[in-house]
Amino acid sequence: MTEQINLIRIKLDHLSRMREYLQYSLSQVEPLLLLKDWAGLSPDQHESLAAFRSQLAGMERATDPSAGPDYIGRYREFKYQENLFELCARQFEPARVDESREGALIKVVDVATAPERNSDPRHAIPAAGTALAVALPLVVGLLLRASNMRRASIKTLDP
Repeated sequence: MTEQINLIRIKLDHLSRMREYLQYSLSQVEPLLLLKDWAGLSPDQHESLAAFRSQLAGMERATDPSAGPDYIGRYREFKYQENLFELCARQFEPARVDESREGALIKVVDVATAPERNSDPRHAIPAAGTALAVALPLVVGLLLRASNMRRASIKTLDP
């Protein structure tokens, strides 16, 4: 449970930083988009505008639309990440409350009781006898086979 909470915290931190970056970028670009009087711009603003125009021209020249920066795609990704952030934030609070309520990790399901019937060696004696009855012929057969193989190898070696 704590690993999930840590993962959610990391994701929330990442999403909040992404949101701050996108809001800052929007605050930088928005004043240029709403201008009506281009002549009243300062030299710094003219330089920024020229840089934006050169980037726009480069994007228009690009044959592959996925090669250049995609504002709509980034905005869509931002909204997607923002929704994920909100969902994770909603899940984070109940998870933290559940973790604080959890208390003991081990719960007693049933209380131990004495067995109804005592176990005794009645079942062990036939099992041991059966194991001995199976193992003894098996061992004898393996020893006979090994001695036969040894004799056969000695006969093939003698000219």
